[in-house]
Amino acid sequence: MSGGQRKAYPPTINTPGRRAMYDLVSEDETIAIQIDSAIRGSAQDGWRSNPFKQRKVRKALEKAVGDDRAGEALELAKHHVEY
Repeated sequence: MSGGQRKAYPPTINTPGRRAMYDLVSEDETIAIQIDSAIRGSAQDGWRSNPFKQRKVRKALEKAVGDDRAGEALELAKHHVEY
């Protein structure tokens, strides 16, 4: 992409967090939404600073997308305030 062009995302990839996950999983829309749903469904207030709450999020990610992607998705999610 050059200049001010923005990358085009599918309509369901509509938040910064989902865009980050979409890019992480090589533009697989279904997996990106599964990751987003797993995080949103398991993250509790203060999860970033609490190892027990982080473990709950990681387990949800592992169940949704497997061990291979769970760690990367968790680290990425820590940097997005929407989670």
